[in-house]
Amino acid sequence: METGYDKRGMDQEEFTRSPYVNELIRVCREIREGRKEPKELHTHLDSLKEMIETLGVTADALKLTQPKSEGFEEDFILMKELFERFRDELDTMELYFEGEDQKYLIEPLEKIKKYSAEIFEITDKFKKVEDTQEVHSKSPFINDLIRVGLGYCSGEFELEPFKVRFYVVKDIFEETYAVFSNMAEAPPDTRTLEQELPRIRENMEIMKAGFEELDSYFVNETRDEKESVKTSLVKIENASRIINEIQEKIAEEISQIAEARTQRVCPRCGAKTPIADRYCTGCKSLLPPLPDETVEKETALDFKADDTGIQQPENQRAVPPNILKIYESALRVGRGEITKEEFSNDIEWYQEIVEKTRQDIKKLTKPQNLTEDEEMLYEETKKLMDDSVIKADEGIAELKLYLQDEVLEHLVTGVNTLMDSGEKILRINQLGEKAKIELERQT
Repeated sequence: METGYDKRGMDQEEFTRSPYVNELIRVCREIREGRKEPKELHTHLDSLKEMIETLGVTADALKLTQPKSEGFEEDFILMKELFERFRDELDTMELYFEGEDQKYLIEPLEKIKKYSAEIFEITDKFKKVEDTQEVHSKSPFINDLIRVGLGYCSGEFELEPFKVRFYVVKDIFEETYAVFSNMAEAPPDTRTLEQELPRIRENMEIMKAGFEELDSYFVNETRDEKESVKTSLVKIENASRIINEIQEKIAEEISQIAEARTQRVCPRCGAKTPIADRYCTGCKSLLPPLPDETVEKETALDFKADDTGIQQPENQRAVPPNILKIYESALRVGRGEITKEEFSNDIEWYQEIVEKTRQDIKKLTKPQNLTEDEEMLYEETKKLMDDSVIKADEGIAELKLYLQDEVLEHLVTGVNTLMDSGEKILRINQLGEKAKIELERQT
C-alpha cells in the first residue's frame, strides 16, 4: 500500500558500520521499489533478532573479563538498553505485513540506524581500553585468549570466563586449521608461501597441541596445574607470532608482485608511475619507451580496445596470482597467441579452484558466543567470500560466452568481473592485516 510517505529516509542511502543493518536497508529499499517480495523481509528480521539476542548473551558472558575503565558499568548498561530498543524496532517493522504501510519500512529503520551508531560508540570506547593492554599476538582472537588465560593463572579471573573464551577461540582455530589443511594441498601461489609452508605446518601443529592441552585441562578439571596452562598459552603465543610473521612476508610479496605489474620507476626522479603512463607522475618528464613485451603484458586488454570502442578494464588493480593467470591468458587469446582450446583449459582450471572454494565456504560454521569484534570479522569475511565466488561465476560465464561467439565485449567483461572477485579476496587478506592492529566492532 503506497501512502505517499516521505522517501528521504531510504533514498539517501545512509549506510552504517553494521553489515546486518546495511542488508536490512537494502532489502527495505528493494521492497519499496517492487524488486523484492515483502515476505523476504521476514528472513532478515528473524536473523537480526537472533543476532541481537546473541550479542546480549555474549556481552553478559564476556563482561567479567572485559578490560574496564571509568564509566564502564554505565556504558555497559546503556549498551544493553540499546540492544532492547533495537529489538523493539524490529518488532515494529513487522507491522508492515499487516497493511504494507511504507512508513514501517522507514521510521523503525531510522531508529535502528541510530541505535546501531550509538552501540558502536560504546564498543569503540571498550576497544580503546583493550588497546592499552599488553599485546600477546597480532591475532585478536589468540591475543584475547592469552590475556584472559594469564589473568586466570594470576587469580584476576575465575575459571568459567576463561573457559568460555577458550572454546570460542578453539572453534575459530579449528575452522582456520581446516581451511589451511585444504589450502596446503594446492600449489603455492607465492615463492614465500612455497618456502615457508613447512614452518607454517609445524607451527599450526604446535598451536593445535596447545589447544588440545588446554582442552584436556578443562575436561580433567586439574585445577592445581595452572603452570601447565601457562605453558600451553606460551606455546600458542609463540606459534601464533611465527605464523603472523610469515603472513606479513607473504602479504608483502603479493604487494610487490602487484606493484611490479602496474608500476615502473622514473629514471630521472625515482617516482613510481603507472606502467601505461607516458609521463612521470613526479617530475612530469617523458618516460622512456618500454620493451614491446612488457607493454603487452602490463597494459589492460588494450589489444582491440581502439578498434572496438569497448571500455578498457582498469590497469592498476591488485589481484591474486590465480586470477592474474586468467588475465594474462585472456590477453593472449585476444591477440591470437594461444588457441581457444588452451584458453578454455585455463578457464576450467580456475573454475575448479572456485568450486573448491565454494565447498570450503559451505563447510564453515559460525562459532557460538562470539564477541562483537569477532562477530564483525567473521560476518564481513564470510560475505566477502560469498561475493567473490558469485563474481567469479559471473566472470567465468562471460569468458565462456567469448569462446562461443568471440565477441570481445564478453572477454573484457569477464576479466573485469574476475578482477572484482580478486579484489574481494585481497580485501579478506587486508581484513586479516587490519585485525592485527585494530578490529572494528559490528552489531
